[in-house]
Amino acid sequence: MARYFLEIVPANPNSNASVTYRRPRSDTVLLIFTAALVVYLVLTPLGMLIWNSFKATPPGVPGPLTLDNFINAYLDPTLYPLVANSFLYATGSTVFAFFIAFTMAWLVERTNAPLRDLAYVIAIVSTIIPGMIASIAWLMLLHPRIGLVNRALINIFGFSEPPFNIYTMTGMIFIGGLRHVPIMFLLLAGALRSMDPSLEESAATCGSGISATLRRITLPLMLPASAAAMIYSFINAVEAFEVPALIGIPARIYVFSTKIYLVMHQSPPDDGLSAALGMTVLMIAVVGTVFYQRVVTRGERYVTVTGKGYRPRAIDLGKGRYLGTVFLFTFLFLDVILPMLVLVWASLLPYYQVPSMRAFRSLSLASYVNALKYPGVLQSAQNSLLLSVVGGCITMFLAAIISWIVVRSKVPGRRLLDFLAFTPIAVPGIVMGLALMFVYLNLPIPIYGTIWILLIAFVTKYMPWATRNTNAGLLQIHKELEEASEVSGASWWQTFRRVLVPLLVATFASGFLYIFSHIMREISTAILLYSPKSNLLSIIIWELWQAGTIAEVGAVSVMLVLLLGVVTFIGRKYVGRLSVS
Repeated sequence: MARYFLEIVPANPNSNASVTYRRPRSDTVLLIFTAALVVYLVLTPLGMLIWNSFKATPPGVPGPLTLDNFINAYLDPTLYPLVANSFLYATGSTVFAFFIAFTMAWLVERTNAPLRDLAYVIAIVSTIIPGMIASIAWLMLLHPRIGLVNRALINIFGFSEPPFNIYTMTGMIFIGGLRHVPIMFLLLAGALRSMDPSLEESAATCGSGISATLRRITLPLMLPASAAAMIYSFINAVEAFEVPALIGIPARIYVFSTKIYLVMHQSPPDDGLSAALGMTVLMIAVVGTVFYQRVVTRGERYVTVTGKGYRPRAIDLGKGRYLGTVFLFTFLFLDVILPMLVLVWASLLPYYQVPSMRAFRSLSLASYVNALKYPGVLQSAQNSLLLSVVGGCITMFLAAIISWIVVRSKVPGRRLLDFLAFTPIAVPGIVMGLALMFVYLNLPIPIYGTIWILLIAFVTKYMPWATRNTNAGLLQIHKELEEASEVSGASWWQTFRRVLVPLLVATFASGFLYIFSHIMREISTAILLYSPKSNLLSIIIWELWQAGTIAEVGAVSVMLVLLLGVVTFIGRKYVGRLSVS
């Protein structure tokens, strides 16, 4: 290993000295630089967040350390409703999402419901619609004054008051839960598919009904997967910004993410209080992540698939199988079709109104033209595309080198490097933005308010996902291929470029696709870091909604969803071909 990374330099024959020395190869320099970069990207923001949480002065201004920020935060009477709202929203949306996701997974993997495989298509299509756009669509539907559903019910049934009010905790839980269903469904469906159904079949043979078998057999065996999915959803809900901001702020229902946003946008901003609140959210996310890891690693106690073969048998639901199909189509309608219809409808009208003959006569594409002429839209689209492409490439390249160090090398400290690369998964998006803001307001590096700070934020945020992806891909490639390349005289970089990269191209493509689609929609990390010159499409949609220009909001949202849809489906088809080849 030492010979592989060190270049032996012979002594100068014209010199009296005969001592040889070794100098680091360029490959070694690249690996050391990568490790140092990971340390900088992860530890610097966290350290600066901790440092500023104990400071009474603004970032960059020297001052004594104090506990006043935490005292002010924890003795503030508004903190306790804040904590209650955060946990109620996270718990409610998680439980609601679990009920839908588990039902979908059970219908797909255990029953004979017609068109049950449609659930996978629904999950993919649902992830294309960003959370902020889905929230805006439901606001257009259930707003107490302008909501299409409320207006239609009032006109039909003559209600004196709107029957639904989206500006409640229930409304937040409903929309937040819908957004968590796709990923939770994929986690639960995979667990159900790999679980031996013989115990369920034995229970059915003994006369146990479907509900009793679910309660006594399936759910207990699914405990690790269910707990992992729910903890993951809970962590995401605690750090969520879009739904709490769009619905909670107007309703004065504040959670941690929106409180930090409001504290930083008040005049003057309270940096110390925001840092203390950020530390609190970070601790909650860290505890949740630790629990998630423990649940995943202790799943061996629930193993049901052994060396014996098994073959799942679908449960015959009889006439009830059609109800399963109806359930899937209901979720598809609520989560995809209805939100997209209302966005398209809003984008074609000069002003938002209930469907009528008069409204149909006023349909036009004027709002799309106006949206493209809106100040900053084209620049923000360019910024979003640039960050998505460059951020995806840099993150996957960095992850590939990290994975090689962790999986292939024997370098001391490689496990620590793997831990550091995974650490940002426990940092909520708005906390990451807050921490980076502190970093570049303290350090003499003039990138705050530029596109570069957003690039750093996105690379750091999605590095855990990329490294898990490349770790799994690299473990599937036998190291003898690299050894053969080394014996043939290839350097580490030549081996990496000519052997590993071609074999990992499908892994890189799938990871890039994931990062690209998430950067295009990201707002929680960018909301504290952007400036007019580094605006993003997601921020533009936020600003348009705040300005009340509903038609333009619909137009930009539809264009963004179409772009993500095209990229996702072309990308998945391309990745599938790469995987086969």
